[in-house]
Amino acid sequence: MGFMLILIAIAFFTFGILSKRNPTWGWRANEAWKIKGDSEPSDAYINDLKF
Repeated sequence: MGFMLILIAIAFFTFGILSKRNPTWGWRANEAWKIKGDSEPSDAYINDLKF
């Protein structure tokens, strides 16, 4: 049980670092599919994710 908690904590930590370093990755996974055509996240959205 303890080993699984450690693995889950490492996964959350890794996803946190990924979203901090590359915030557009999360936008593409969560929001881009809702928009037709090519689009980019706004600067306000990126700053909000970095905060």
